[in-house]
Amino acid sequence: MIVIIEPQCKEITHEKVNSGFIYGLHLAFPNDKILFYAHLSHITAIKYILKHDKVLIKNIEYIPINFLDSKSFIGIFKYYLFFKKLFSIIQKKNINKIFFLSFTPPILYLIKNLKQNKKYKDFKFSFVLHGDFENISNEKNEFIPPIVDKKPLLYRLKKLYSKHFFKKIIFILKNVLNKYNFLMRWNHLIISNLFQTKKIILWNNTDDYKYIALSSHIIKNAKNYIDIKSLNINLLTLPIIFVEPLPMPINNHVKFATFGYGNSSALKDLLLQLSEKTITKPYEIRIIGMDDRGIDGFQNVTCSSPGKRLDRIEMEKQAKDIDVFLILHNKNRYKLSCSNSILESLSYMKPVLHLNNDCINNFNKIDLPIGICCESNESLANTMYDIIENYSQFRDKAFLFRKNIFKLRAELSIENSIDLFEKAFHW
Repeated sequence: MIVIIEPQCKEITHEKVNSGFIYGLHLAFPNDKILFYAHLSHITAIKYILKHDKVLIKNIEYIPINFLDSKSFIGIFKYYLFFKKLFSIIQKKNINKIFFLSFTPPILYLIKNLKQNKKYKDFKFSFVLHGDFENISNEKNEFIPPIVDKKPLLYRLKKLYSKHFFKKIIFILKNVLNKYNFLMRWNHLIISNLFQTKKIILWNNTDDYKYIALSSHIIKNAKNYIDIKSLNINLLTLPIIFVEPLPMPINNHVKFATFGYGNSSALKDLLLQLSEKTITKPYEIRIIGMDDRGIDGFQNVTCSSPGKRLDRIEMEKQAKDIDVFLILHNKNRYKLSCSNSILESLSYMKPVLHLNNDCINNFNKIDLPIGICCESNESLANTMYDIIENYSQFRDKAFLFRKNIFKLRAELSIENSIDLFEKAFHW
């Protein structure tokens, strides 16, 4: 049996990546039954995406679990009780390997602590590295927080109700929320200092722990901050089940899109750069996601679902006629983790227009270009301007980019990565 745990995600968060891992492990160990532990809402999302991607896994059992935030002391205690119970259950099933689709430093600490128990000394674990691994650099990320155009709810309620009674209620609620947020911030800060990523990864490290880097640039950059020779870091490029290749769109004008979470601050800056240019040809920038912040007043920018998540089918429908995906991560983002946006672009056969970024550059290679890399938002805006004004010429480039995307898809497909899945979960 294979035990797979997603201890953090709910609903559709990471559902594409996690379904890819489940599918890959199924192909690597076809005779083993899979026990998948996750929040019920995430299990629902996994079942949906596997069906959508036409993947049938018969020998899998879905087991719902409940958990709180691992950045709270109550949440950590609840995780401890869960892991203790789980270890006891799987030991009785003669299982001693667990595959974690994600983790946080407190979660890793609890697991390493429980492994000190003689009963669990033979347990072995594989952990997928995500955003928390960025913290080993101890560098402050220059990430600009998303734009917030809308007024807070309490402010709007206060404006809506002008009577003294409602003012008092809102004042009391505001104070309570401020105190709660203050306590939560201190709670998170204390836990972050107690459970530092680098410290916990190195603590009691043995060959019984394996870590999975989702892109080769992560391993390369990690060498600057940690002795990776002492860690069992395996490369397994972020696995998603690619959809059937979409045909090249036929449009009268160019259509750009951001896909998924996006980056509202970077997009607004880009729109400001574009607004200063004399553009004579039509174009569209489509937000295939829910974040429409910062786009008010800009022409040619659309968002069909502001503030509301789109389901996968609707996102795919909106992506069909798009010429280029915009990926707006600056050079300080994703140094030690992998962005799902680049794999989505491969899945939907979309060339990328992106900022200089280690993660995206790792896929958009000089010898196999799948798009255009720009050094700054100004450069990116200039490139977009050129594409808008000379769309027919860009289509010739896009055709070559698509040919390279076909090659890269084949190289990175889950079916061609079975040996990497075996290595990531074999001792």
